[in-house]
Amino acid sequence: MKLVVASPATFLVALAFGLSIFASVEAQETDCPLTCKHGSVCKKGFADLGGLDALNPNLVAGEGGYHCDCSKDDKHTGLACETKYEVCDKKVTCFNGAKCTKQENDGKWGCDCTAADGLFAGKYCENKATAMCETTDDGLETNSWFCTNNGSCRDNASNVNKKCSCADGYKGPHCEVKKDTVVAEEQGE
Repeated sequence: MKLVVASPATFLVALAFGLSIFASVEAQETDCPLTCKHGSVCKKGFADLGGLDALNPNLVAGEGGYHCDCSKDDKHTGLACETKYEVCDKKVTCFNGAKCTKQENDGKWGCDCTAADGLFAGKYCENKATAMCETTDDGLETNSWFCTNNGSCRDNASNVNKKCSCADGYKGPHCEVKKDTVVAEEQGE
């Protein structure tokens, strides 16, 4: 692009116009309703989540026309860069502070949700606990159980896989699997 300036007055008008555009963009971003974390910066529009939203449908790409740009931090994603993640390989990414682990039986990558920053379940530790169930103590170990996706606790359920009553559309010990989802183990992978 070539800028041709006819006179000093034209240049000043062009400069003032450019500064007013820059100032108005900055003013819009300072009106951001989000609290950006981990050194991220608020921007207008929707975030490019780089495909991570396909693995974690709980990620939000924008709110009120704004998002936080997490591009300078390769360890966080989400609307306000609040969700910590770790890439294990091209198919597996662990969220919410969960750690990548190699499965002993087949050498494939998986996620250790017990290492997460809170109680999470799901293939990628993407589902946060929405209900806390009773805590059991067998003398050797104290175990807390929880349900996700608005599942509710079943009191006195002796089978650990039946402690949650899942909301419509969900299944699994913690209600962490959508009913229309085929789990890799069921596919024989």
